[in-house]
Amino acid sequence: MKKGFLIFLFSSLLFCTLFAQNSQNYYSIETITLDDGSQIDQVIISGPPNPPPGYKREIAYPTDASLLLSNVPAFDWSFGCSATSAAMQAGYYDRTCYTNMYTGPTNGGIIPMDNSS
Repeated sequence: MKKGFLIFLFSSLLFCTLFAQNSQNYYSIETITLDDGSQIDQVIISGPPNPPPGYKREIAYPTDASLLLSNVPAFDWSFGCSATSAAMQAGYYDRTCYTNMYTGPTNGGIIPMDNSS
């Protein structure tokens, strides 16, 4: 189980790194100076609004050899794909074998299945 989780985590991070390297034209940082002289870096991500014309995404169908997990939360993208996928993984473990991964006030201390309000 740990080996599968580490492979999933590593592949998620690798995908995000490759995506970030290929989308440098859409990424910039703007430094804002506040009245007290302190500075804040604003990260601006403005990728293309839509896929290119004619783009077709492949559909993945489960096979008999597929392993489908239940109790995996589905969160909207927030603060980057690494943070989002890590939260979904933590949610899976909170709902299955490590029940104290999330102990917050929402949903009685069990991580919600999505981030809708």
